[in-house]
Amino acid sequence: RGSSSVSELVSESGKVITRDRKELDRMLDHMNIIVDNPCVVLDQENSKKFLKGNDFDKYNFFLKATDLLRIYETIQETKIQIEGLRGKINSAMMLLPNLHKQVEHAEYVLE
Repeated sequence: RGSSSVSELVSESGKVITRDRKELDRMLDHMNIIVDNPCVVLDQENSKKFLKGNDFDKYNFFLKATDLLRIYETIQETKIQIEGLRGKINSAMMLLPNLHKQVEHAEYVLE
């Protein structure tokens, strides 16, 4: 993510399991651990934003803390995928009459 820090997953005995950041991200996602949730880790900068912030800043804090922002973004991505799938379904439906005719012709030929 543009930083030079290294992430390591380490076993109980101290053995490095992996240095792959994607593996760490998958594990955090699986366990529903939101590292940038301001209620989990409230650093000085975010606490100032919350205490001195306007209503918009506090609302964004709420969205992050409740994970509603991520859920909203997931819903938006899903809507886009649904529209793409609807287009594919419509295209396939337009091909069906011709395919039915081909099947009927093939059945006629086989008889």
